[in-house]
Amino acid sequence: RVILTRMRIPARAAALALAALLAGCAGDGDSEGDQTDEIPRGGTLRIGFVGAADVGTIPTMDPAVIEFEPGMSELHRCCLLRTLVNYRGATTEDGGAVLRPDLAIALPKVSEDGLAYTFRLKPDLRYAPPYEDVPIKAQDIVRAIEYALAGRPAFLAGFLFVIEGAQEFQSGDADTVSGLETPDEHTLVVHVAERVGDFAERFSYAVTAPIPPGADVGHPEIGRIPVSSGPYMVAGAENFDFSRPPSKERLPQGYVFNRRVTLVRNPAWGNDALRAAYADRIVVTVEGPPEKAAAKVDQGRLDVALGQLLPTLEQRERYRRDPELKKRLFAHVGNTVRYINLNVGVAPLDDIHVRKAISLAVDKEALRGAARGVLGGRIAGHIAPDAMLNNLLLDYDPYETAGGRGDVEAAREEMSKSRYDRDHDGICDASVCKGLLAPVRNDEPTNARLGEIVRDNLRPIGVEIEIRSFDPDTYFEEIILPASRVPLIPSLGFGPDNLNAAGILASFYGPSVGTPGGSLSLVGASLRQLKEWKYPVRSVPNVDEKIAECLRLTAGAQVQCWAELDQLLMEKVVPYVPYLFEGAAQVVSDRVARFTFAQSSFVLIAAFDQIALKEGSS
Repeated sequence: RVILTRMRIPARAAALALAALLAGCAGDGDSEGDQTDEIPRGGTLRIGFVGAADVGTIPTMDPAVIEFEPGMSELHRCCLLRTLVNYRGATTEDGGAVLRPDLAIALPKVSEDGLAYTFRLKPDLRYAPPYEDVPIKAQDIVRAIEYALAGRPAFLAGFLFVIEGAQEFQSGDADTVSGLETPDEHTLVVHVAERVGDFAERFSYAVTAPIPPGADVGHPEIGRIPVSSGPYMVAGAENFDFSRPPSKERLPQGYVFNRRVTLVRNPAWGNDALRAAYADRIVVTVEGPPEKAAAKVDQGRLDVALGQLLPTLEQRERYRRDPELKKRLFAHVGNTVRYINLNVGVAPLDDIHVRKAISLAVDKEALRGAARGVLGGRIAGHIAPDAMLNNLLLDYDPYETAGGRGDVEAAREEMSKSRYDRDHDGICDASVCKGLLAPVRNDEPTNARLGEIVRDNLRPIGVEIEIRSFDPDTYFEEIILPASRVPLIPSLGFGPDNLNAAGILASFYGPSVGTPGGSLSLVGASLRQLKEWKYPVRSVPNVDEKIAECLRLTAGAQVQCWAELDQLLMEKVVPYVPYLFEGAAQVVSDRVARFTFAQSSFVLIAAFDQIALKEGSS
């Protein structure tokens, strides 16, 4: 069992984190592009959406129906909807990873047992037309949650079902959600069935945005048209009847099904601390192949084009080479970590010295070059992406090597301490070090290359892995399950739902082992599970005590606790070899005067409300 000790946070990282907490929204410190000091207001911001299959769609604006659409999620955050808490559209360095009050007066008050959250709403907040005379009340948030539970329970179960009575309401066994109380119109008390580290952050999701009375009416395909509480509203919404279900024939003029969304200023909105709202209008269009969308940005017909394959490789390289175009290319580190999974229950990886030797032997720079997300990304020295820890561990890497290229001599020195190195020459000579299965998915060519790099890195220390490719279904449903006892997985990644490190670090919690949310390292597995899955070991490292401590905390104290847990895992457990915090790049048109990323998005994306256009951009 791991002995839990207080870890030291590097002084420079702590200072940077404090600066980020105090910083304003002055720009993107790590971006490649330059931007002007004066920030103009006005103009029409033109955004293109391109889907993963080369065709983007806008089939719905309903946050209770959307499952994975980063662009629409950002449109909700920045522009259409306010929630009890939220994030500023900025990078971590500029305070964009700090959860802040939005509709609420302050962050929630959490009960001593961690099972009740009390939010107090600001007074005198109102919706956009035609509800400009309707105040936003706590009951409206209850209405939003109940609407969501009644519509798409499979998607929402992961973060709403923890509320007491949510499952009973969804199944029809209760008329209300018992865990939602509104003592008065400005107070919401939420009772949860168990401690959840990121529960406050879940009230930044657009699905919890308030719905005024009578506007919770949806359509089987379109869902509902959300009533704005943010700086923008759908054009024509003032004449739309929100009490009737929408259809393709009856929509506000600013919403053309699967083609276009046009937003105009909400006259009922007053400035808030999170949204700048520089543009007067925002027009979002569905675009075709990435190459055509990229060309529109080049021509100034789009200001930003968003999609999995954008900017295109050709466009990105062209902008990097040209000194003038480079001013319009922005890149920043995102919230996704790539890592090598080490199964602590399988020999020889059940020896921490072997795991540490692997950590020192791996050429992270080579892995970084082979993986996506190189532009803006950086070598990972720990498990949780820096944004989740507000940069507290920015300079922390206990296995740092020169240039990130790995250090065979240091790795052999560590290996010599292992019981599997019988002659202590730094090379694993036990038979269990040979032929270790290392599965990769065959749907992405880079996965095989990543596996090959790891294989070549480990040979000098006597660890020989066998790379085998599997189709995604077999890979996820059979190969990497705990019962398969796979020693090493060379290419895994984690992307968060929000910026609380609970999403990745609480995966090491014992009760999570063997569940979809549990770590594949087997850290925290019980003796019963080890026997059930036929592991030869009878115990594995366990960090439940530290996780329980973190789950009881909130805000800055919790971030500090997660940082300590990250260090504990890296030094005393070594379940992963993290090698890359992926980056993201964005090209903008010549009309853009100011640009930054929204760090809070699960996929790093442009902060729409923070994009300012040059004077005269109609």
